[in-house]
Amino acid sequence: MRFFYSWLTLGKYLGRKSSNNIRMCMDSTIKYYH
Repeated sequence: MRFFYSWLTLGKYLGRKSSNNIRMCMDSTIKYYH
């Protein structure tokens, strides 16, 4: 439970910090695999 909560907080922090970078990485990964 605590691990999940910390993971969720980390995800929120990263999303707020660099959501564009993560989105670009996801797009590039999808393009690479598809």
